[in-house]
Amino acid sequence: MTPQEINEILKIDIKSKNRQILNVYLRALYIKKMRPDTTFMTLSKELGLTHSAIINGYKKLDLYSKDPLFKYAEKAFKTKNIAFVYEFRKFTFKKIAERAKKNYDIKTSVLNKPKVVMDKKYSHDDDRVSLDFNQPERDDILIVAKNLRFKKTYLNNKYFNEWTGRDWSNYNNLIIKL
Repeated sequence: MTPQEINEILKIDIKSKNRQILNVYLRALYIKKMRPDTTFMTLSKELGLTHSAIINGYKKLDLYSKDPLFKYAEKAFKTKNIAFVYEFRKFTFKKIAERAKKNYDIKTSVLNKPKVVMDKKYSHDDDRVSLDFNQPERDDILIVAKNLRFKKTYLNNKYFNEWTGRDWSNYNNLIIKL
């Protein structure tokens, strides 16, 4: 069976770069039939595909044969009967519908899960300065170093670029007391 016969009888163009599973199966069967007599390069030129695509289709034929739908494609290829193509498509649609239903059930079950309410306190509560979002004045590092000199405070042990809003308000409170 040539690619032209497949196109005329089964209404499937195996020369097209179509990745539908029926096209892939028929292409692999054609490669298997033609392989003992022709090279991969000749087949790739004939089908208009790359050399690696032809080798890949040939090597995966054993994997394809494990699929129950592959038998319909194989029967359609051997008997030249389009009825098997229709059967293949019918079962493919059923398979897709079952997969969609399964995915839909998973999605709805996730959406129906009760939400977990966190009683945990906001981790950066100490970084909040005020409710009106006024930021304390931030000084230059040299001015901060001069003002904190000889003062015993935790701010001396903290890196300047890691200071939070709470640290700045504590710093400003220390300066005002001076």
